[in-house]
Order: sequence, then C-alpha cells, then structure tokens
Amino acid sequence: MRFAILSAETKKLFASLEKPQGQLAFLHLGDIESMEILTRLWRDEAGFIITIELMLIATVLVIGILVGLVVIRDAITSELSDVGGSISDMNQSYAIYGITGPSAAVSGSGFADNTDSNDTPGDPPGMMDNCIMVTPTYTNESGAAPSPNGY
Repeated sequence: MRFAILSAETKKLFASLEKPQGQLAFLHLGDIESMEILTRLWRDEAGFIITIELMLIATVLVIGILVGLVVIRDAITSELSDVGGSISDMNQSYAIYGITGPSAAVSGSGFADNTDSNDTPGDPPGMMDNCIMVTPTYTNESGAAPSPNGY
C-alpha cells in the first residue's frame, strides 16, 4: 500500500524499523512487538490511500467531462443550424420600380428569393433543420437496430 500522507506517529514507527544500513527490518508475525506495529498501522487514519480514491475521482471526472462535451457538441450543432436556417430564411428579394417622366424613363429591376432545397416550412419547434439528422444510437430489447425515422 502506498500512503500519500503519514501521521507523525506512523513516521516514527517506520523510523524505528530502519536498520543502520537503511534497510527495513523483517517483521516476524510471531513477535508481539511486530503485531503491535501492524495493529498501529491498521488503525492509523491520518493518511489516505492514493490509488483507490484517485481512481474513483478520476473516473467520475472523466465521465462528467465526456457527458459535458457531448452536450456542448449538440448545443453548438443546434445553434449553428439555427444560424444557417435564419440566413437561409432571409428575404433577399428587392425591387426598384421604374421612373417615368415627360422626357425620360428608367426601367426598374428586381430579384426574387426562391425556395432553397432544404427549406421545409412547418418544422416543429426545437427540431434541427437544414438537413441535419439526429439519430439515437440505441437498440430495442430484441437487439435489432431501430428504423431510420426512429420509430
């Protein structure tokens, strides 16, 4: 086990186990003193185990980041679809009418904005338009993939 933070009592315990050469003393399980050392180590609550806690925190953070990035991706796609739809729905037609006077005349000009290929009036609110299809990636209980329209 690796400990990130050790209490002063545990540090003294490890210091007392060191031999002069810097090697750790061998613990005999039959020895009363070594059982006391193991009991004190077992009951020490001043530190925490790095591996389990950090793995749990890292897993929760990664899952949260992935879910957040998916939500951001969908929101950006929807907003860019709305921007494209609003640009597509702008009325770009204009007309300049001709002027006629007693000695001169100027002909007018005009432009009509035709319907684009992806314009579909009557889309329900909250639905992405402009040829953007959102399809869920789930399967029903039988394991068969859903139909293309989602029903």
